[in-house]
Amino acid sequence: MSIKDYSTLYFRNRKIEGVEPAPVLIKRLNENSANRPIIYGDDAKKLESCLFFRNQLFVSALSGTSGEDGQKVKQAAQKIELAFQTGEDEFLAACESEMHTEVGTTFSLARKQFIGTD
Repeated sequence: MSIKDYSTLYFRNRKIEGVEPAPVLIKRLNENSANRPIIYGDDAKKLESCLFFRNQLFVSALSGTSGEDGQKVKQAAQKIELAFQTGEDEFLAACESEMHTEVGTTFSLARKQFIGTD
């Protein structure tokens, strides 16, 4: 599977226990959109993108990764998940770093295609 293929699994209703499905996350983010900037300030939009990115990576990694592209996705997922478990600042920093990789840019394009936002 290519990185592009992995990037769309989350949006294709892959159900993984413990991962909020894309339609549910979109609905929750839309419902809470007025409060998010109050709580997170300038990081609100970045946090939304990073939550989608984390879910995309998580679903991809748990769906099975093989080959060179699969290993890139798996490594990105491990980095993001470790940072997510560590704290908000670490999560946002790791996300920002990974968004500039091949995996990050490909997953971002898939997110734009499926939900129309970055």
